[in-house]
Amino acid sequence: MKKTVLFFIVFCTLCVSISAQDTTVHHTWSLQIGSAGGFGSFRDMGTAPITFDGILLQQSLGVYLVYPKHMEFSIVSRGSIGVFEDAIKPALNFSSFDIHDLLRFKFLKSTGHHSNNESSGSKFTVIPYWGVAMTNFLDVTVNPNYENATPGISDFLGPEIIGRIDINTNWSAPIMFHSEIAMMPIAAILRPGYSYIDNYTSTQPVIGALFSDFHVNMKPFAAISTDIGIDIITGEASRISFSYLWSYHSSGNSGLHRYDHATHLLAIDFFVKLRTHRK
Repeated sequence: MKKTVLFFIVFCTLCVSISAQDTTVHHTWSLQIGSAGGFGSFRDMGTAPITFDGILLQQSLGVYLVYPKHMEFSIVSRGSIGVFEDAIKPALNFSSFDIHDLLRFKFLKSTGHHSNNESSGSKFTVIPYWGVAMTNFLDVTVNPNYENATPGISDFLGPEIIGRIDINTNWSAPIMFHSEIAMMPIAAILRPGYSYIDNYTSTQPVIGALFSDFHVNMKPFAAISTDIGIDIITGEASRISFSYLWSYHSSGNSGLHRYDHATHLLAIDFFVKLRTHRK
């Protein structure tokens, strides 16, 4: 009888131990799907010394690999298309187009120093992060009114340094605030080496000369972007995010013709848990 009781106790202990191990989350996969709208502007000094302004629509798609203790890897693509006008009359002509995509491979890790601040009886948990990324920004502008200067292609490739802060609340609603900034300390920039203004392709079709003379230049501090917003937590590794997104890319004086591009967008993104792996 004693042996039976002892065996039963050992068996239950093992079962509890195995069960506890099974409930330990190792990592979680999440999917990001979203859209955004807003306005943007670009200026290509190889095309014309004027700024084009317009409205943009954006779609986002991403995959996240999230580990415990606030560490994650992600691949996110944000593709946009917009219609733009210039400062030349008539107003609101919207005769130009802009298509661009931002592809980011990112790693984020919490510093591990969480601080609790109490104000008016409310308790907030501040979670700071640091991160790095490899990012590619590809932009294609289309200006039909410039005939053979119709297409403009620019590409920025470089590493990014990222800082982020999440603020969790103890409100009855599961709400979190987030603020993120990313800066590209150096970038390789692909730009046309010829001048659109000089009508380089006047004697041949546009396609025939499109990639005939491109230059690659290095530019420090070529890009900066921010992401500020509110998250509604809907479950484990799942949330709905409302954000204001701002980005700015500039070739500066690194190439023959300066290029600047900026966007201001209001975005909604859905983060959905796909699968959880446990130890």
